[in-house]
Amino acid sequence: MWQPTAAVVRQQQADSGYAIVRRAVAVREQDVADARRVAAAHGVSIFNPNRGRYQARLPHDADLRQRVVAALRRRGWLAGGQAPAAAAILHSASGCQAQGYHFDFEANAVVRVADADKKPFSVLLALEDDTTLDLLPGGAPLVLQRGDLLRWNGDVAHRGSAYLDKDNTRFFMYVNASGIAAPADGTYPYDQVQAAALLAQAETAARRQDAATLLTTLRAPPPRVGQDAATRVTTLRAPPPVGQDAATLLATLRAPRCGGIGPWLQGQRCTHPVDPGTAALARPLCARCRAQRAAAARRRRAAAAAAPGRKSRNRAAARDTCVGCGGAIAWPAHLQQPRTSRCHPCFAAQRRTTRTTRTTRPAAAAAARARCAARVLRRRVERVFRCPQITAAARDAKVRALIMAAAVRLKAADDAAHAARGGATTRGTGRGAPRTAPPPPLLDNTNTGGRVARIHAA
Repeated sequence: MWQPTAAVVRQQQADSGYAIVRRAVAVREQDVADARRVAAAHGVSIFNPNRGRYQARLPHDADLRQRVVAALRRRGWLAGGQAPAAAAILHSASGCQAQGYHFDFEANAVVRVADADKKPFSVLLALEDDTTLDLLPGGAPLVLQRGDLLRWNGDVAHRGSAYLDKDNTRFFMYVNASGIAAPADGTYPYDQVQAAALLAQAETAARRQDAATLLTTLRAPPPRVGQDAATRVTTLRAPPPVGQDAATLLATLRAPRCGGIGPWLQGQRCTHPVDPGTAALARPLCARCRAQRAAAARRRRAAAAAAPGRKSRNRAAARDTCVGCGGAIAWPAHLQQPRTSRCHPCFAAQRRTTRTTRTTRPAAAAAARARCAARVLRRRVERVFRCPQITAAARDAKVRALIMAAAVRLKAADDAAHAARGGATTRGTGRGAPRTAPPPPLLDNTNTGGRVARIHAA
């Protein structure tokens, strides 16, 4: 669903965005009769909680539309490049309920137009007395009499009023602006709950801007000596705009600090507050304050994890019994693993079993190493044959060296497989992987050009 931004909601609260001209257009009885006839003959039901609201489009050369456009030109409302668009006769039957709040234009684009005289807007001409329209959610409805002309900008939320005890007929028209046009069919709905949240975000952003302004004012250099006395007094007495966040920032700046100097602070003083309830500035801290800050963060995380109805992210729930032996989970004090599912003896046995399983791999591992060595040998031999600048004797020497290195590697793989089949195990390194034998010595091969090729048989 389309939603207005925080700027749109703030614009609604700050500016009414509408204007009423009393008796702007002369409306005759024949105009009212013609409008009712058009609505009855060509009216189409539009969105409403219940049926009873109809709309009939008017041609551009309709007499009533031309008179409304002339009234807009006399008021200067089209001087910003706006262009009158579709016009319609709106009719509400007796018992018609109010519409939902909506925008006629994309308010996120309208609010970016800095000049209010260049914004798109909508026009309503009252053909009968007591014609109403609800603008600005929560406000009182606007009441128009026959001939009154109402204009509201495209970033103002509105809705068609309810007509419970009588019917009503009125004239409506869009006025597009440069690059912003009303949709051919439909509106932009307005969510009051979302708008309240966006308004709160806008107010928070404004308070943060006030805090930034205050910080800039506090860090500004003092007035110059050459300024006159009146200018200096005005500069010193001008109060900065202070909001809620600005007051918090001012209290943070004035709070007593630790003042210690750590080895990495390069002469700067530690800004950690002496009062734990005061926020710290974004500067380096000494070692003692860093430790205190980290401990406080750990305590907050532990309290949040221990809160009822809340689980820690990416961590399993604590268990009381071991899944291996069924006994109580007991760990040495220096290990501290309260989140494990096994007690310390069962965990150690499982770790030994896993390490032994990894170090006694079957013969399939040796076959995999052999296949890998064959692929590496083939690639290296192809690379040697693609070198055009070496002689045939040198090429043969390099190929022989590669074959010997592959043979040594296959021999090592066969020995490892034989040891695995014989039941011998290799002591692990502590992380589940066996210690490997040292690499064989380098092979020296002298080619016909006098160069020595040193190839590691890994």
